[in-house]
Amino acid sequence: MALIRRVVKPQRSDPLVEDAFARLAPPDLIVGFPSAATSDAEWRERMAGADVVVHFFADGAVPLATLSAAQPEHLVVAGPSAGCVDAQRASYAGIAVHGRSGLTVAAVAELTLGLMLDRARCGPERYGLQLHGATVGIIGFGAIGRAVSERCIALGMQVLVASESTPDDEVRRLGAVPTGIRELVATSDVVTVHSRAVAGAAPVIDAALIALMREGAILIDTARISLIDLASARDAVLAGRLGGLAIDARDGEIADDDPLRGCAAVRITDHRGWMTASAIDAMVSDAIARIIDVA
Repeated sequence: MALIRRVVKPQRSDPLVEDAFARLAPPDLIVGFPSAATSDAEWRERMAGADVVVHFFADGAVPLATLSAAQPEHLVVAGPSAGCVDAQRASYAGIAVHGRSGLTVAAVAELTLGLMLDRARCGPERYGLQLHGATVGIIGFGAIGRAVSERCIALGMQVLVASESTPDDEVRRLGAVPTGIRELVATSDVVTVHSRAVAGAAPVIDAALIALMREGAILIDTARISLIDLASARDAVLAGRLGGLAIDARDGEIADDDPLRGCAAVRITDHRGWMTASAIDAMVSDAIARIIDVA
């Protein structure tokens, strides 16, 4: 077992994340810094001599060229590593990348349900949508889609599922009804999308599907904004044809002067699906366990 000489967290995180590392890591395990790294030179200086570099997934990309030059043995990401570094290219430089997805499933599912309740009862219409007995259509049936389905079933909703990767028998076993995406959007009171986003791909919910949605239906996207045709969704909700729209958007994805921000039928959250103390603790604990494991 190799002796880890230096474990470094070069990028400063949100205070809640920093607190989790301070609470959960053994004393003196990780060298941190009091301010954010804002240049390659700062990254290079902070990573110098590190055997393990630690990074929180929401803090953006780790500069690969600088990482490769520092030559740590491991990059441990608290949370999913995919958006932080190209693991294959890092491996060519002799750096093993560690990360774990799936630790924010409950947090994202709960935000989805919260937005569903919010748009059903706190929109501009005097009479809201009762979710008990209503139909929700879930597009994408991975871990988050399944967690949303479980919660909706508990509320007494009928759950329709459109999934290209989950067998119909599996969908039925979990209490939902498998269907095609066109039938789903045409018959659901609420449509929520949880498909995996693919860079450069066309929206999963395109203009044609939005046009098929029920009058007054609610559309929810807590995954990636690229999964819906935002212009078509905007037109439909501003025209009053959609009863509600909820989006968990990253910074800059919806402009400050976008008409959606002033629409009473719309709720926009600032990419907070994963942001719970429990989820942060889970990701940080997993990262610390990986650090100790590679030591």
